[in-house]
Amino acid sequence: RLRQEFPDMSSAMSELSRRWKTLSSTQKKTYDELEQADRRRFKEETLNADAEKFAQVQSQRESMKVQEGEKKSSRSAREKMNRQREEKTKRRIQREAELTDEQIAERNRIREEKLAQKEERCRAKAAEEAAVAERHKRLSKSEKQRANQRLEYLLQESEIFAKFKGITGKKEEAKLDEKKTK
Repeated sequence: RLRQEFPDMSSAMSELSRRWKTLSSTQKKTYDELEQADRRRFKEETLNADAEKFAQVQSQRESMKVQEGEKKSSRSAREKMNRQREEKTKRRIQREAELTDEQIAERNRIREEKLAQKEERCRAKAAEEAAVAERHKRLSKSEKQRANQRLEYLLQESEIFAKFKGITGKKEEAKLDEKKTK
């Protein structure tokens, strides 16, 4: 209700303060008891959480110590990975030993089918890349031709570019012709 009456926080807090001051000590006592109960609950929860965290840290420390029958080097990550790899290989071999000839043949057929699909995708990708390279080559050739044509045009039309090439442009030739005729 207070949020609806007072949308901003400062006016709501002012109203709450005003209402609190008007309460009698017996009315305030119920709220004080609720506050004390909440403080006790909070304290218990934090103590329990701290105890759990401490136990977890202790457990981690104990697990990091070298156990009886263990070598110090066998605790490394590489050693753990090697053990996991060996276990996985043993499980795979055991599963394969339980397969029938038909199941083995089916697995081999599926494996060959997937390999053929992969090779086909690789061939298609290589063909597509070759086609793209050819298109780029043609585009590059046509771009070079257009650039050369543009350069020739500029050299013929402008005195500035003509100086670089050592030829006179059409406009310059026209000016020279006009001067000669005058």
